[in-house]
This record gives sequence, C-alpha cells and structure tokens, in this order.
Amino acid sequence: MIDNPKAKSELDTFTDVYNYVCRELIGRNYHRPSFDPSKPLAIGCLDMNGSRYWKSMGELENPHIHSIWIFTDQVREGFRKLIADKERFLAFKERFSIREMDIQVLDHDHRNSTGEGRATSYLAKFIGHNNSELLVGDDFRVLPSRKSA
Repeated sequence: MIDNPKAKSELDTFTDVYNYVCRELIGRNYHRPSFDPSKPLAIGCLDMNGSRYWKSMGELENPHIHSIWIFTDQVREGFRKLIADKERFLAFKERFSIREMDIQVLDHDHRNSTGEGRATSYLAKFIGHNNSELLVGDDFRVLPSRKSA
C-alpha cells in the first residue's frame, strides 16, 4: 500500500537510508547540529512504472525512489568507499530490502544528455502525474529536514 498510514512508505525508507548513510559516513552523532555542514543534501522523489508516458501510465505499480545526493568532499570519499566494498554494500542493500541501485556521478557538462537539467526532470517525473490527481500524499522528500525553531 502506497498511502497506508501504518505501513512504512518508500520515502520513509529513503529517510532511513539517508540516516544510515550519515551514521556510516559522519559517525553516530551525525544528528547533532555541529555535524550539519557535513551532511549530504538528498532529494528523493517517488516514481512508478510508466510515469515517463503521461497518457498511458495506468495503475500505480512498482513504487521506487529516484534521488540526487550532494556530498561534501570528505563525505563523498567515504561514500565511494562504502559502495566499492562489495560485502558492505550488499549488506547495506539487504538491510533496507533494496533490490537494485544505479549510482551515477552527475555530469556538469550541459552539452550532453546526462547534465543536471535532464537528471532533475527524470527525478521528479511522477510529481506531474500526482499533481493532476493527487494519487499519493507524499511524493518527494528533501533531507536533511529543516526543523523550524
């Protein structure tokens, strides 16, 4: 169930993955304000099968997350080590029941098709479907979340 209030949503799992990555890369006290400058910015958007084709999307199937993460230089290196360690990375995926991850470096060269504009459009393609009918109440998340004072 995508919008079942008692079940953990894909975006809740995305938040759990974010917190785990922060703990692994920054340390167990990552949640303290003094570590805020080290935390990655992560934008996660819900997607469904068929969302690329507006008129023929059909039923909401295979909910999954597309995300962009922006790391500080120090944390980026730790992330590279995490994903390079096959056993550690497999354990990470199993912990969160992740079947597949496709991690790519975002190319800042605007002359090719892998630039930021294309990546951000792809990231948020389900939101357009959802805005027209509000099929799902929670379709994106920006982390770390900012608590209001």
